[in-house]
Amino acid sequence: MAVVSAKKDIQIGDLDDGGVYVGLSAEDGKPLHAALADLPEYKTYEEAFAAAEQLKAEHPTAHVPTPKELDKNLFDNRNTGHLKGTFNTSSSFPGSIYRSSESYNDILARVQDFEEGTQGSYGMLSLIPVRLVW
Repeated sequence: MAVVSAKKDIQIGDLDDGGVYVGLSAEDGKPLHAALADLPEYKTYEEAFAAAEQLKAEHPTAHVPTPKELDKNLFDNRNTGHLKGTFNTSSSFPGSIYRSSESYNDILARVQDFEEGTQGSYGMLSLIPVRLVW
């Protein structure tokens, strides 16, 4: 049985729980929210996880999105409601490349291009945008 948001009429793109509701997580089916904006500075893989840990005081389930959440919850809804215009889609490399929580190997991690929608891998030590979810 899927868990639904406590608010009956909440729609994807609505402001809720200190962020934007992005639907049921493509990973676990629980309600998922995204931060209103990217983290203020680009982050390495480890820095992204550290930023999520800091947010856990306010949102205990805060995390770097999984590849599925990046694709189905964030990318697919990037032009919906309060998400519209908040992602970098301008092909300003690496600005439109968003970090996920999944490593590919010892030096690469999974990412998603928010201009084209493709997923791939990019260096863990590279500085790229992060949008946290909870």
